[in-house]
Amino acid sequence: YEKLDQHSSLIAALNYPDRRVQFAAATTIMQLDPAHTFPGATRVIAILTRALGGEGKQAAVLVDSSIPRGQTMAGLFHELGYETQSTQTGMAGFKAATARMDVEFIALEYNIMRWGLSQTIANLRADSRTANIPIIIYGPLRLKNKIEYATRHYPLVQYVVESENTEDIGTQIRPFLNSLKTPELTGELRSEYRSAALYWLSHIASSQRSRIYDLTPAEKPLLPLVADRNLAANALITLGGIPTRTAQADLVTIVTNKTMDSDVKEIAALQLAFHIQKFGLLVDSKNVASIREAYQTATDPKLNTALASVMGTLMPDNKVVGERLQEFKPTTPLP
Repeated sequence: YEKLDQHSSLIAALNYPDRRVQFAAATTIMQLDPAHTFPGATRVIAILTRALGGEGKQAAVLVDSSIPRGQTMAGLFHELGYETQSTQTGMAGFKAATARMDVEFIALEYNIMRWGLSQTIANLRADSRTANIPIIIYGPLRLKNKIEYATRHYPLVQYVVESENTEDIGTQIRPFLNSLKTPELTGELRSEYRSAALYWLSHIASSQRSRIYDLTPAEKPLLPLVADRNLAANALITLGGIPTRTAQADLVTIVTNKTMDSDVKEIAALQLAFHIQKFGLLVDSKNVASIREAYQTATDPKLNTALASVMGTLMPDNKVVGERLQEFKPTTPLP
């Protein structure tokens, strides 16, 4: 199949302005099931996460030879919702944009150096990884017409008048960025995208592909999806593959929920046991006490068995205890 590198058309499609094209590229890559890391893995997760209803991580790369001015612009973009990486040269900005693969736009100060503005734009447009990423050039009002004329042959380029006001910058860049996106999905198609995205995220969580993809950015929208019985299983499986305390706490929340259906709680309990075995016990003693109470009060046989597996991860058997004691080395001689 197509090699997933900087020349790949699939990698380029991950940054195409049309979000339907992005989603198609992400799911195609998942079907190819690459066995090794590739440029764009973080972008795949961001696209799948966005389909769940979360926005995913939005990032920008900024190039400005002036550190103070660059920090000011980065702060403005951050306030607009973009995690912004600042660089000081055109070459450094190019390297940052091609390395991240989660970039929504690239901001260039009009007078950048090493490379200059024209060379930087030419190189960004020549590389498939950045060919479709919108470029925003900022500078004084007096240069607007001149720079727009000089960059007229390049697609997806917009000049904005520099400002230290967030609202002013937002007013200039939002119409440009929004015009490049297709309307948000609605109704049945949105549900189909959400189900497909959740399927692929759970596939990553339950396979050995977690070394290729970091699922952590997908965590936030998962817990609310458990309320939908059609999505609950894959949402819980995905939570089970995210190595964070908050993911483990979310699984505890489901397991100890007295109004949740038993079959959903059973899946959550099995994922919680798996999570503790793989990543260790991350929740506090209060959570442990609530798990124990849920186990003691469970009347559904399958749920009780699943909760017993969780209790087993909390209470090591005699063999494990013996091994741990043998590993203990006293720091002072025994009397």
